[in-house]
Amino acid sequence: MNQTSPANQSGLPIVPDGTVEPGLPGPSIGTGLSLDTGLPNQTNRPVETVAPNPPGHPAEAGIPGEIAFPGNPVATAFPIETALPNPLKLPIETVHDIRDHCLCLAAQRAARRLARRFDRLFAPLGVTNGQFSLMVALSGGWQPRLGELAEFLAMDATTMTAAIKTLERQGLVTLTADTKDARARRPSLTDTGRSVVSTAAPLWRTEHAKVQAELVGHDAKALARVLGQLG
Repeated sequence: MNQTSPANQSGLPIVPDGTVEPGLPGPSIGTGLSLDTGLPNQTNRPVETVAPNPPGHPAEAGIPGEIAFPGNPVATAFPIETALPNPLKLPIETVHDIRDHCLCLAAQRAARRLARRFDRLFAPLGVTNGQFSLMVALSGGWQPRLGELAEFLAMDATTMTAAIKTLERQGLVTLTADTKDARARRPSLTDTGRSVVSTAAPLWRTEHAKVQAELVGHDAKALARVLGQLG
């Protein structure tokens, strides 16, 4: 008859010789049997298990707690979040140095803010600040190739082509083949494009004067020349 030993806390039936009855699941007690299958344990040694966490243990609450290492049946204390230093973490001094002195970051932030400001200004005309700058470049006597215009505006060829195509669909720009190289194309403003630029220019002048007034102690023209040296 199967008996239940007080030492057998799992409550599983055992046979008189003290081993757990084969074929029943449960923890190993050193019999040399793999109790999940009832077959001999290939390592001929007890299967090691990790002791369950007691109630209130940090791991039970989802808080980083302890890691059980192989070969140790009891969880070994090892703080997960602070175990190893992060070699990729920048010193806070470096973060502040880049934040306060990086010309690229400062220029990007200023450019985004100015772009949003002038986008709102030109929105009633149906153009963006970038399109305005492009069309202004074509408003004089200069008739550049697309590549030359892209270089002037610091744009890559793909972006320039997409920008011109958009203006062309809006009826503001037209493309003609170069007389010396049929593979090259030269953009020029349409009459509608010139009308838009003529309307936008006074708006730009008024808003730019406001920007200058906000730069207390600085000259916008001088600042533009300095930024031009970076390009």
